[in-house]
Parts: sequence; structure tokens; C-alpha cells
Amino acid sequence: MNTVYITNKDNPFIVSLLKEFFDKISVFNSFADFSTQEEVFDSVIISSNFEKTKIEDFVKKTIRTSDKLFIVPIFLEDNGTFLSHENVVNLENIKEHIISVKNLYKEIEHHNYSSWENRILSYFYTRPDLSVCPKIDKNHDMFYYYPHVEQFYDGQEDYFYWMEEMATQKIFSKVKLVDRLFCCPYCFSALMKFSDHCPNCGSINIKQERFVHCFSCGYVSPESKFMKDERFVCPSCKSKLKLIGEDYDRPLENGVCMDCGNYHIDSTLQISCLSCSKIFTTEELSKKSVFEYKLTEYGRNQIKFDTVSSTNIIASELNYIALNYFIFTLNWSIQMQKRYIDSYFSLVALKIIMETEFSVYDLLVEFSKLLRSSFRTTDFCSKIDNNTFIFLFPKTGATGLNAIKTKIDTFLGSIKLSKGQFNIKTEYFSSTQENIAEENSQQILSNLTNKL
Repeated sequence: MNTVYITNKDNPFIVSLLKEFFDKISVFNSFADFSTQEEVFDSVIISSNFEKTKIEDFVKKTIRTSDKLFIVPIFLEDNGTFLSHENVVNLENIKEHIISVKNLYKEIEHHNYSSWENRILSYFYTRPDLSVCPKIDKNHDMFYYYPHVEQFYDGQEDYFYWMEEMATQKIFSKVKLVDRLFCCPYCFSALMKFSDHCPNCGSINIKQERFVHCFSCGYVSPESKFMKDERFVCPSCKSKLKLIGEDYDRPLENGVCMDCGNYHIDSTLQISCLSCSKIFTTEELSKKSVFEYKLTEYGRNQIKFDTVSSTNIIASELNYIALNYFIFTLNWSIQMQKRYIDSYFSLVALKIIMETEFSVYDLLVEFSKLLRSSFRTTDFCSKIDNNTFIFLFPKTGATGLNAIKTKIDTFLGSIKLSKGQFNIKTEYFSSTQENIAEENSQQILSNLTNKL
């Protein structure tokens, strides 16, 4: 068993201790020295004398990206104490863990590990008891992050989407709900600024005031305008206001704009995202749940046989239904169109053609964002095959379909991927009583998908 010990200080006691448990110990005095070697090791032990950020950077950029070392266990040595994920472990436990990881990796070592997603799935596979727990960090846009995942992911997309997708596919189970956050509807950052604005002119120069309503003339104004010689006197009709309920009352208005002079009951709450600078209202806020995850037994089998799919992320953004039920719903829409002239529906068929497999996930993440922002809860989605999707838009005629087509075309014209090339083919269908008169759902779907 070949183990690495990286330390920036001479520590003969730790080295001799490690030699008692491991067949071979290779000592490096810096991360740079280790990076030049080409030998394969079974585990890596790092001294805590290094700065935490440098250790994290080394693990992410050197170990977890290495074709030969990405799966190896990493331990921290702190004054003779050994840590695994901040838990104290003894050297006997370390040895058992290394053997377990090696044996489990042999079951899946023939798979393709060119993507960070596949690497981290293999990491979870070789650690069956591992729970993927979030941690709080104010420097992250979501306030939460997953340390295990961040060791692997390449920074090209939001890995929270990927984890949600894995849970949707039942690769991961949601062990526990940790927190729920309100997020920006555009970039899903939780870093937001809330501010009150005048509902009339939008100014932030507003203040709370106590208002008075004169019963004699109906005049409403801030209390300060009624005060005269420590008494309430209406500035409009000059009436003396002595008794509340008889001479005056307190209206609902409680705010005044210092710029436009508008009186208001409620100010307008405006939210600014500190990550993407978009401005929106409370009604537009997105709610994000943060979970603790764990690999399921079903997920282990999917990883073992290399059948984990990323395409379901599109389906998860709409009301995904099985194809047979989709056809049933489409038949109902056809019957409604035949009966009522204005009961239109529209279909969109979409086929993703990837020239390289590596960019599939990037594309699906971006397209899922489009779906979330553009489509209604009454729309349906199903899959014809792994790369072909069909969308049904009830109560949507040619005009509505053109709006959808414009959004999709805009998306296709703007999307840029960091990995690989892709092509998306789309076909559209909008119903009329004439073009569905002699057609059933299978014929319409066949005609549409055959054009892709």
C-alpha cells in the first residue's frame, strides 16, 4: 500500500508512525514537488501546517482532476491526529478505508471519467456510507455549498441543478431538509438587497408618518401639518380637531414620498440581486431548498452499470408525464379542438444532437433555465427517446406558438458552451379545426418528429 505524506516541516515521528502501517511512504515537502511526480498512490495525507485555502486548491486542481488519483482518499494530519472530513480517525481505520475504496473502484474503473460528474459519482460509489452535507459559507451566492462536490466540479454550471437532477432520477435520496432560501429568479443567488420605494414615482426617499383625516372637510395629511400651538387644527378648513372619532381619525395612509409628495398606505418592496444586478419584486422570488443527500442503492446500480442519464433535467422543469399519458392528453386536446373552434393547442418537438458527449449537461442546464422562466404549469412534456422531447401547450394558438418559438430561437442564438459542440433541431405545430380533422395523436406526433 503506497501512501503520500505532504508536509512543509520535518516530522520524523509522523513518518515513522506511518511506516508502521503502510508498505511504502513517499514524503514531499511541497505541493509543487508532488505535482511533478507521475507515480500512482493509494492515499494522500496532508499536514495541516499548510494554509487551508492552499490545501483546498491543491485537492481540487491536482488530486481530483488527475486521471490516476481522483478517487484516492485524502486525510489531514494535525499534530499527530488524523482527520477525515473533519472527523478524527486512527491509522487502522485509514488503512481499512483505503482498502475498501480500492476494492469498490475495481468494480467501475473501466468507465469514462473525463467529466466531473462521472468522477464524483464514482467517489460516492466507493464511499457507501458518505452523506453529502451542505455547509454555510457567506462567500457563496447561495450561502451554502457542498464541500465534497466542490472538490470535483469544474465551475462551468451551478452544481445544485445537477444534484437536484440526481435526486429526481433517484440516484440520490434527500436525507434531510436543511434550509429553504428565497433566491433571485434569474441567477438563483441568495445575495439580495431589499428596499422600500414610493409606489408612485419609485423613489427611495420616503418616510413613515402618522396621518390625520379631518371629518369636517375630508382633508388628509401628515400629523405634522395639523399641529398648531400643540393642538390639531386642520390646515384646510381651520377646524379645531379635539376628539378622535368625532372630529378626526387616523387613516390607513402611513407613508409619504419626500420627492413627489405622494401619500401611500404601503410602499413598494423592490429587490436587487447583488450577483447579477437584476431588479424584481417579492412575487418573482424563487424558493430554493437545501438538502442533505445520500447515494441510493438504485443509484449505486446505475453507477455500476454506467447508465446514469443527465437528460432528465429538461423534463424536471415542466410537468413531465409518461409518453402514453401524453398521447392520451393530446387526444383530449384534439377532441376539444374539433368541438370548439377556439380551443387551440400547440406542440414543439425538440431533438438534441451532441457532437461530443461532454457538453450535454451544460446545454441541459441552460435550456432548463429557459423552461423555468418561459413555460406555464399547465404545459406538459414527455420524451420520445433519450434526446427527443415533445411539449404540449394547451390553449395556445399560432400567435402564442410564435412567441414560444421566438424565445427558443433567441436562446439557441445566445447559448455558448464551454465543452464541445451541439445542435438542436425543432419542429412546431399549431392546431386548427382543419389541420386535425383527419389526424389522431400518433399521426401528428409521427409527422412532427419525422421532420427532426
